[in-house]
This record gives sequence, C-alpha cells and structure tokens, in this order.
Amino acid sequence: MAVVTVTERWYDRNGLATIEGEKGAVRTFQVVTDSRDDDHSVVLASAQLPAPGAAHPNDLLLYCDSVEVAVDSRNGKVWDVVATYTNRNSGGKDPGDPTNDAAVLTWGTDSYQEVVEKATFVDHNDNDTLVPNRAVANSAGDRFDPPLTINAPRPTLSAVKNVTSVASLSAWLLTYRGSVNNSSFVVDGITIGPHVALLASVEISGHASRNSVSYRTVSLKLQFNPDTWDEEIADRGFRKLDANDKPVKITSDGDKEPISTPAFLDGEGGVLAHPEWAATQHVFLKYRAREEKNFNVLLPLFQ
Repeated sequence: MAVVTVTERWYDRNGLATIEGEKGAVRTFQVVTDSRDDDHSVVLASAQLPAPGAAHPNDLLLYCDSVEVAVDSRNGKVWDVVATYTNRNSGGKDPGDPTNDAAVLTWGTDSYQEVVEKATFVDHNDNDTLVPNRAVANSAGDRFDPPLTINAPRPTLSAVKNVTSVASLSAWLLTYRGSVNNSSFVVDGITIGPHVALLASVEISGHASRNSVSYRTVSLKLQFNPDTWDEEIADRGFRKLDANDKPVKITSDGDKEPISTPAFLDGEGGVLAHPEWAATQHVFLKYRAREEKNFNVLLPLFQ
C-alpha cells in the first residue's frame, strides 16, 4: 500500500489576483497507488505532494491552504489531487513555520450584571443636586434588598498565537489566570495602566502541524477596567474608635442599645451622623484582592 507515481497536470494550472490584493493559485496532480484498498491517507502522506502551509514553488508569497484528494471511480488506483494556494493573511502567516505567524488580536466587550456599591446620588427633591461617591442605600442608610444591579460591559482583547510548546508557558499558566497587571504595558499600540488589565481566560489547543512543524495554539483574553480592578467597599460597621482608638459598640441616639444595622464611618473610625450623611460623600475602603503579575512577559503572545 504505497504511492507509485505523482504527476503534476501542468495544463490544469490556474491563478487569481483581485483588486483587494488577494492572490491565489491551483495545482493539480494525478497520483497512482499500488492497491485499490489504499485510502486518502496514503495519498496525502506522499512527500511528492505539497503539504498545507508549504510555499508555492514559483511564488513564495503564496502558501498551500488546502489539499483535496478524490479517487477516480473508473480506476481505484488513480487519484486526483487539487492543491490550493493563497496569500490570505500573508502579512501575518509564515508559509513555513506556523509559530512565526503574527498573533490574531480581536477587541470586544463582555457584559455581566454588577452590584452597584457606589454611585452619584441625585436628590429626589432637586434633580440639580448631585452628590458623587455615595454608597447605594435607602434614605435611612440601609442597603437595598435586593441590591441595585446594572449591565456592566467591559472592554476585552483576545489574542490567538501559535507556539511550539506549552512547557515554556507553564511557569505563568497556573498562576497568571485571574491576575491583574502590576505595572504599565503596551499592547496593540495602546498603553495599559497598572491594575487595569485582568487575565480572564487561557485556552490551549491540541497539537497541530503545518509544513512539518508541530505547534499548539494559545488563546488569551484580557478584560479591562478603566477604574482599576481594585475592590472598594463602603466603610460601615457596628463599632467605632473611641478617644483612645479602641473599638467600642455604636449605640443609637439617646439609647445605650447597640445599633441593629451597620453605620457609615468616616474612614478614621468615626461615625457619619445623620443628617450629615444625607449630603456627605461616603468613604470607601480600597482593597487589592487579586494577585498582581508582570504582564510584560505575556507580550510575545500578543505579537
């Protein structure tokens, strides 16, 4: 079970050129095997035929996009082979080594429901009175149940890149997912500030081959939060700091009973008293809950 002869049909050669700059070519071959039991895999394995990814012998800017085989119904040992060449994405694809292909970058958005912790308060008695940086709560200072939510789209950048091995990526693969950039970096010509980018997902394909080069494809997605991925929460609690900076229970006005709902605090352990609360910007404490990493090491996957 083997290929006996491979003959190129010169009279079937054709090509294509468009005003958009796309070019293409087709080469056809007749392949003869030594057994009618041979299938397409025997034909495609012949080293005398072009392989997907191989450059055109007369035009190195064209690479083989596909190879199709079909048996001659009149003779089970004879096969017709059509090899199609194209320059589509030639600016990003290497006709030889797939790991030299430029990364495919795609900008988009992801949307999800987000609980609103703070917003600009609009006075219901005067729509021109706006108080920014207010915790979302009712007029008595209690949280809403259920909480206020909004549809929150986030800009995203996805990258698809071929690599020879994922072994070199293992150092960051397990630790970078869900992390945030600890410093500025530049991707696709845009400077991303610290704590703005989140590595949302990482996917690695199975093994593939092009022009006898084995590779795998890595897909990454970054989500961006222009306000940074720092988490903020209203400074609230059941205790305050006394004159000696010791925590003591907060009691209701004119009563020694502890409060039943957390009071708004001033960021220094004191209480924001009502009605001051109604016209005051609330204090939000900021936390960096996500691990921070150097995203510059990821840049080769975006190039």
